[in-house]
Amino acid sequence: MPICSDVISAAVERNCNNNVGGLKAIYIADYENVTDVTDTEDDGVVDSITMASATQFYDFYFAKNSAMYEENLVQNLEIGSTYFEQKVAFSIPLRDETRRESIRELVSGQKKLIVLLQDNNDNYWLYFEKEGGIVTTLTGGSAASKGELNGYALEITADSVTQAPVVDGSIVAALLVPAT
Repeated sequence: MPICSDVISAAVERNCNNNVGGLKAIYIADYENVTDVTDTEDDGVVDSITMASATQFYDFYFAKNSAMYEENLVQNLEIGSTYFEQKVAFSIPLRDETRRESIRELVSGQKKLIVLLQDNNDNYWLYFEKEGGIVTTLTGGSAASKGELNGYALEITADSVTQAPVVDGSIVAALLVPAT
């Protein structure tokens, strides 16, 4: 029987470190402004992201415990396709002109986005690298109670033929200032 994909070559061992859910940071850029993503050591970790001149990733503040990301495997056995549904969701507290304008820029013209995430385990992930993600859900308003969200809830989604890669944390700071 032929093997049509990667051969299993390693086990998944128990991890005794603390492992928590949620996100610490969400950085978003226009997909077209990322000109190259490279894993120079071929170890599955992105160690170089090149941006177009004068562009950068922008830090999007979100409400505590409101941000999540996921990848779901989709396989269609009848036609032989395999891909991953990727989603990043978060809430931005407070409705005001500044936040409304930032969100308008995200959704303008069904803009393609690329998202760099820092999870609560201090891992960085690059979402929507292959084709860009699009804001597919945006709700805004105020809940009835003073203790509930007055702001926006967003979801950015895309389908990808590969899982989101890990990013070397040492390159992140340079991505948050305009490229030269």
